[in-house]
This record gives sequence, structure tokens and C-alpha cells, in this order.
Amino acid sequence: MCGICGVISSGRIEVKPPVRRMMDAMIHRGPDDEGFEQFLLSDGAGGPAVGFGFRRLSILDLSTAGHQPMRHARSGDCLVFNGEIYNFRQLRARLMVEGVRFRSTGDTEVLLEALVHWGERALDEIEGMFGLAFYHAATNRVLLARDPVGIKPLYLATYPDRIVFASEVRALLASGLVAPDLDPAGVAGFLMYGAPQDPLTSAFALFEGRIAG
Repeated sequence: MCGICGVISSGRIEVKPPVRRMMDAMIHRGPDDEGFEQFLLSDGAGGPAVGFGFRRLSILDLSTAGHQPMRHARSGDCLVFNGEIYNFRQLRARLMVEGVRFRSTGDTEVLLEALVHWGERALDEIEGMFGLAFYHAATNRVLLARDPVGIKPLYLATYPDRIVFASEVRALLASGLVAPDLDPAGVAGFLMYGAPQDPLTSAFALFEGRIAG
């Protein structure tokens, strides 16, 4: 099943402690391995930063080569990914024609190489279910994406000074950065249809915004 989580901070919040709390809250999703990576978005400590966390349930590649967050050796890009890419073997073959050499047998490295080589248009090539966060080192940008149907969840809470994301609402709440306030519209949708409708949840409202700073 696996679980991903992370914090994008303007610098007012240290990212490692809340990401670690979210990872602990999702141990049931991935008992086989865990990983954490942090990236500074400006020179010097105390500035904007990104933290990625991962809990792993080994399925396709049982070796340590499938460890996440997965860093790209040449570009410094990084990926955390929950899901399954059904056509990863076809994508792998296309990338090998372009000169890419793989060290693992799973779909995570294929997805990472696709994002490194093709950018965001790689998402148009994917067939599968996924929730992912991709850090692009050259631009200090973070791409958050999920499959169009939302089979693999990716919950977001955005504030002026931070974005918090995770595979589960309970992990967001465990971060200590998201208030456990009820969202009336989400609760109404849950009572009416048995589940809240995107982009609402019953726990909190989601807001559009950018990180300040």
C-alpha cells in the first residue's frame, strides 16, 4: 500500500519533526522500510525547505534499490510515490532507447526517470494509479500529482507559510501543522453520499495558495 507525506515550508517551520510524525502515523501502510529527505530551497539555514517522508510496502522490487524517497544521481531530483504504474515496462523500454540505464526492476525508478527526462508531460504517459511528490532540483519546484480518478489518495492542506500533504488525513493531523477542525461542507457530503466529495474532506477545508517567502 505504501504512504507518502511531506511539508513545504516558507522557513518559519522546521520540516523534519512534522514529517517524521506523519511517517509514524502511517506505519500500517508500509512496515517494510521508511525514508526521509530534506531539501533547502535557498542558501543558508532557516529558509524555505521541503521534507519528503515515505513508508514502504515492498511489492514489485523487494530489494533496497526500491528505497524511497528516491534520488536521481545526476540531477538531484527526488520522488516519493505510492501506487502502481501499469505500463512501466513499456516506459522503461522507451527510456532505455534514450540512453537511460536502470539499477532496479520496479516502477518507481521508471517513474523518476520519466519525470527527469520528460518533465510534467510524463504524467500524460502514465497508465496506473498513483499519488506522488516530485522535487525538481534545478528549479526548486515541487510537483504534487495523483491519478485522475483518485484511486490513490493525496490529501493537501495549504496555508500562507506551508503546504502539508499525505496519503491519509490522519497523517496530516499527526503533523501538528493542520488544525482538526470540521469542514461543514465535507461533513454534509459525507452524510448525504457516504463520502466527502473532492476537494473536500470531513476533517478540514482545503485552500488554494502559494508559499510566502
